Amino acid sequence: MEALERPADKRPKDILKKLLLELSPGNYSTFGKICDWKVSRGFSEYDYSGWEAIEDEFLQEYIRVVSEIQEEWGQPDFKGNPENGGYPKWFRIWAIEMCYWIKEEGIAYVAFHREDRELPYCITLGAISEDSIEEISELGLDR
Repeated sequence: MEALERPADKRPKDILKKLLLELSPGNYSTFGKICDWKVSRGFSEYDYSGWEAIEDEFLQEYIRVVSEIQEEWGQPDFKGNPENGGYPKWFRIWAIEMCYWIKEEGIAYVAFHREDRELPYCITLGAISEDSIEEISELGLDR
């Protein structure tokens, strides 16, 4: 997955549009394109202090980002988490919350996730093509 560094002056939908454009033929990436919108500090094995406040702060930012994108693109085609039906198999990270919009160029998504207790919370903007989703499935990586 190729990561884009977040430009400080960009809006989430502008970044998603850029990521979608980067999915063009000849610029292929199996797992799509991403940009970390916001990343928290990590947590040590013995110090989880403040995690509740950080999680709440990130949830509020996730809601704000999704709302801003919805102003232009409307309601997402999916909104939920792994416990809801319809969670995309191609998104291999367990998300606290995620949503996506199906666009002509591919799928644009916003994910609020944390992969493990010691790792930081993260809000990621991303785009993935239908070809990438097919390849992920063919490789058996969507399980």
